[in-house]
Amino acid sequence: MVRIANSPYSLGLYFGLLLAYFATGHLLSNFSFQSQIVPIWLPAGIALVGCYIWWWRFVPAVFIASFAFNFSIQASDDSIGLLADQGLGFCLIAFGASLQAVVGSGILRYWLGHPLKESSYKKIIYFIFIVGILVNLISANIGILSLSIFNPEYSLEHYWNNLLYWWLGDSLGVLLVTPFILSLISIDAIDKAQKRSRLLILSSSAVLFLSVLVLTGFFIEFSNDNAKKSMAREVKSIENGLYRELNNSMAQLQNLASYIQNTPQLERKDFIAFVNELVATQPTIAAMSWNPMISQDEKIDHQMELRGIYNKEVIIRGTPILTEDPIVYVRLIAPEEANSKAIGFNVFSNKDRKKTLINSESSFQSKATPIIQLVQSEEKTPAYLMFFPVFEGDKKLIGFATGVFLAEDMLLIALDTNGSKQFDYELYEAGNRSAFSSNNETGDVLKNDKSAEKLEFKLTEQVWELYLKANKEFLSQQQSESYLLLFSLEFVIVTFIMLLILMMNSRQIELNVLVTQKTQSLKLAVQEANNANSAKSRFLANMSHEIRTPMNAVIGFSQLARKSDDLQTVQGYLEKIEISSDLLLNIVNDILDISKIEANKLVLSYENFDIHKSIQRIDSLFSSQAESKKLSWSVINNIPKSLYFKGDQVRLEQVLVNLCSNSLKFTKQGSIKIIADVKIINKDKNQITIKVKDSGIGISEEKQQKLFSAFTQADDSTSRKFGGTGLGLALSKELSRLMQGDISIESKESEGSEFTFLCYMPSADNEFELLQAELKNTTAFEVKSSLKVSSSLNTSGSPDVGKSNATNGDRIKNTSRMHVLVAEDNEINQLVIEAILENNGITADIVSNGKKAVDKIQENAYDAVLMDCQMPVMDGYTATQAIRKLDKFKDIPIFALTADATPESKSRAKESGFTGHLSKPIMVEELMRALEGL
Repeated sequence: MVRIANSPYSLGLYFGLLLAYFATGHLLSNFSFQSQIVPIWLPAGIALVGCYIWWWRFVPAVFIASFAFNFSIQASDDSIGLLADQGLGFCLIAFGASLQAVVGSGILRYWLGHPLKESSYKKIIYFIFIVGILVNLISANIGILSLSIFNPEYSLEHYWNNLLYWWLGDSLGVLLVTPFILSLISIDAIDKAQKRSRLLILSSSAVLFLSVLVLTGFFIEFSNDNAKKSMAREVKSIENGLYRELNNSMAQLQNLASYIQNTPQLERKDFIAFVNELVATQPTIAAMSWNPMISQDEKIDHQMELRGIYNKEVIIRGTPILTEDPIVYVRLIAPEEANSKAIGFNVFSNKDRKKTLINSESSFQSKATPIIQLVQSEEKTPAYLMFFPVFEGDKKLIGFATGVFLAEDMLLIALDTNGSKQFDYELYEAGNRSAFSSNNETGDVLKNDKSAEKLEFKLTEQVWELYLKANKEFLSQQQSESYLLLFSLEFVIVTFIMLLILMMNSRQIELNVLVTQKTQSLKLAVQEANNANSAKSRFLANMSHEIRTPMNAVIGFSQLARKSDDLQTVQGYLEKIEISSDLLLNIVNDILDISKIEANKLVLSYENFDIHKSIQRIDSLFSSQAESKKLSWSVINNIPKSLYFKGDQVRLEQVLVNLCSNSLKFTKQGSIKIIADVKIINKDKNQITIKVKDSGIGISEEKQQKLFSAFTQADDSTSRKFGGTGLGLALSKELSRLMQGDISIESKESEGSEFTFLCYMPSADNEFELLQAELKNTTAFEVKSSLKVSSSLNTSGSPDVGKSNATNGDRIKNTSRMHVLVAEDNEINQLVIEAILENNGITADIVSNGKKAVDKIQENAYDAVLMDCQMPVMDGYTATQAIRKLDKFKDIPIFALTADATPESKSRAKESGFTGHLSKPIMVEELMRALEGL
């Protein structure tokens, strides 16, 4: 038995549970599909815990809280109802909740004990299935019985279905709340191990509760949306159905009028037979008649004709409203027996019908009367009369075909069986306060209910108003059937998860084992993290060496060049500085590329390209290097010459360069062979396979596992002996994956290696060759060479420096008359670009920001503009846009100078109006090619 140490805490807990019962009930009622059936009923668990702690002393709290909750959400505005049936129903529900709490808490107090302190698996199972499930049938039976008797939204027809939902809701509430609240009580007084166990129960109960609540709320919302859509479709169907019935009534009357008009000698038996056929196909027809129109002087003659037709005296009755009014009497009618009293009646003697007949005559169309109540049957039946004029010869009116149609039957046909159950309805004539047809038994007037759907139907000059509202009981039962599977599944899941958690709690040793396992897993994770950090540390050390080596050359040769007066010697130093600078730049590029891949920011381009030219470039790039190392170099291209692809040519060549330079680096003697193949799957998918096979030092199977890791090489001795950052293969592997492929290796130590590069690309567009020709005659936007110099390694591990086809003298001849504007904010870069331009015979004006560039270009004539993109006051993008807005500078060449070489930067430059894009550090060859092409 639970004991509370001090009375203030005990009293606060007592009233806290009472308020929690009421508050959680209101919260969860928002997730109900009927007002008092909630999918998860936490108050059931609160009542159980309260009675377990205070025994019978908590029963009043349960009763009051239950009564107050049901009254607050269900009671009518009339407080007198509280003393009658409604109040009795609330008391019965509160009694069921209290009895259930007493029985469940009694089982715990006097048999099973505290469910969180028991070490017996058997008692935990008893708690789950007896207290948590079976006992909840008490409140479910009493509550549903009460609702079925006293609440019109519930009926005995759905008793067992409603009982099942109530029982499932109470069971979920007891299973989740009871362990949760008991875990909170006196949690500060238990030891650390028990606290961990209690926290597990608290967190599990909370997560389960929230999961069930969210899933249920989502499902109910989804179901409600579907129900609304279904209701909207049904309303539309009802509207169409009623219009169809109204149109059918007019069509049948027109058939009768046509028959009368085409039958000069209309016999009684023929008329009845014809009408009976119409009635058989249209059950909403109460009667149809032929009403000839005569003058008052012809009355006697027509009475004689009626005697001959019916063999009895028939009086034409109904006093005309005006002395000059004609007589329109019922001559023939069917069904005859039920309507025999109407024979001879002058329908023109009624004011409303006279008006309708006159409108029908003047419009030559059928017209309907207001609703009348037929008295032929035991109960008054709402109906309407419709008249259709019948003419003889050239528009001479001889009478009216008349139909009596059952308005309510038409509506019922339009509603059909499901609609009449699905909706409460009221049908009015426009302007009338009383409905002439209704199934609404709720007592609420739908006409005054804003949530009711209103439909208007025009029957000639009569207007009907139909008000529809979803029947709550029908809707809730439809929804409850769809929810049953979900709630049953939630119940099963919660039951077994709580059973598992409580059984784990009953055996602390199991928890200790779990903690030990988690600890071992944590140690393993820490070890892996340490290994990764060690690998990165080794990488940084290696990277420091790789960066310092070319940096040392740059600094050393710069110092030597400063001290030397021999021009030829200085030129040699400068060439070595350029080589080292290129090497250093490409190390930085590799690091940036691998960083972009790890951040998922590297995006491949998607353009037509000639793979054969890529293979030729690789061949020309490495064949001379292989020859210098006395290696056999061969390239076998099995890809059809006519086949072109769409993809990122730059990145494909980057992968090939890395693989070839890797083979060249580790092959001392023998051969290197490149084999290119393709497997055409379809136009949009080609499998490209390029193998790089060498006779180098080979790699053991163990070392192959970490060959493609970003910050490692096969072993530490590799970097010491051969150099390199260890990024090339890792970068190539990631690029191949971006191309939907991979790189694999087959290798044995001392026997060589075979790298297989696999990727997938679609075939190029048909206009590819035309595009190639166009590119030859057009200045490319991206001037920067895409092939990395650092990848072209010679036998000594240094890059080969390509020689320009044009001499410096040739360039000066081409550019000596040029005058350019340079916008650059960095003073060192200003000196560099000025020196480069002067060395090539180009004069330049230099400004420090984009604003000055916009002003300067309007003062002097320039052949081109070199614009840094990142500057103070006004950046290069904004300045270029401003210049392009000036009419006389729309076509002036403007080249972007930026250290940002990303595709996004190039795209932005193009959109801003730049002619081309030159990446920093500035390559003299590229800059001159750009200016020479103007």
